[in-house]
Amino acid sequence: MRSFWTYALLLLAALAGGAFLWGLVYALWPLPVPHHKLVKYGALLVAVVILVLWARRRVSRDTLGLRGGIESLLVQGLLAFSLMVVLLIPLWLFLLEMNARFLDPWMWSLELTYTLAGYLAAALAIATVEELYFRGLLLSRVSGYWMPLTASALLYTGIHFLNPTPDPALADHWAGGWMLLANATLEMPDQWLEQMPRLCLLILIGLGLGMLRLRTGCLAFCIGAHAAMVFSLKSFQFFTYPGPFGPALLGSDASGNWAGVAWLGILVLGLWYFSLRLAKVFRN
Repeated sequence: MRSFWTYALLLLAALAGGAFLWGLVYALWPLPVPHHKLVKYGALLVAVVILVLWARRRVSRDTLGLRGGIESLLVQGLLAFSLMVVLLIPLWLFLLEMNARFLDPWMWSLELTYTLAGYLAAALAIATVEELYFRGLLLSRVSGYWMPLTASALLYTGIHFLNPTPDPALADHWAGGWMLLANATLEMPDQWLEQMPRLCLLILIGLGLGMLRLRTGCLAFCIGAHAAMVFSLKSFQFFTYPGPFGPALLGSDASGNWAGVAWLGILVLGLWYFSLRLAKVFRN
């Protein structure tokens, strides 16, 4: 577990350093992008670079869970991607049937191939980077099962829950990035209460992907499943619009509603049962 906490602390330090760097850049050279967005994603980008440079000689493909040749990894990732896309279809159909979301004919009239290709590329990039860290580096040399699984899921949830609020007064301040990140951290308890479905979804995603990594040892499964969730969610949000139900009922936000929590909970339970069998197939 020592390596787990080392990587976790390194990520937090990199986030702080990244927030300062991007806050300073924005103060000296204002960009046509909301500075609170730059702070979060810019800090994460800097964190990824630092982690890669620091860990590249300390880990191997095997410890990351990338065993086998390129062809085998591609098959594993494609299988997980295809299966997860199919498994999410019942949730999207349920939201449409309950009028929580409505199909948007105007969006469907746009160039579908271009839109879907863009979402696919973004999903693959996001999934690869995040899985290499959260389920790759973090879980590369751990002892036990439940403690590293829970800790990695909570860290994944916390990082994704950081949502800096725009503050024009900090946009031209050299330490504005730090202040926005600190404010976002202090605001997290209130967000947990207001966005409980999204919080539960993030925890379930972290637990499910971590479980897949620890029980199969195959990071490609995690990358494929993660990419499928991002791709499917973004596509569904783009081609539909919110219905009349409010967040207190079913919720019209496809990325945070109780129907999604219930369905993902069922999928995680199914994953617990089938993941070992799936790993045995590829190992044989």
